[in-house]
Amino acid sequence: MLRRRFNWQYLDILYKKRNQMKVKRKSLAEEFKPRLLSVDLNLGDLLLYEAMNSSWYRQPEAQQEDFWDEVSLN
Repeated sequence: MLRRRFNWQYLDILYKKRNQMKVKRKSLAEEFKPRLLSVDLNLGDLLLYEAMNSSWYRQPEAQQEDFWDEVSLN
């Protein structure tokens, strides 16, 4: 959607991974997952997500037939 809105080319939004460190990432402890998903701790994030999600499909770009062909994973 942003590519269409700002008239970007794919080269403007794609990047090549470089100079990444080979660090093993630790997984998130199970005890912290409920806290991260908690409405009490992340109410602002939840509200932003819901607002964006509700307005996404009303965007002019989403109304164009070829938009969904472009973003399809198939």
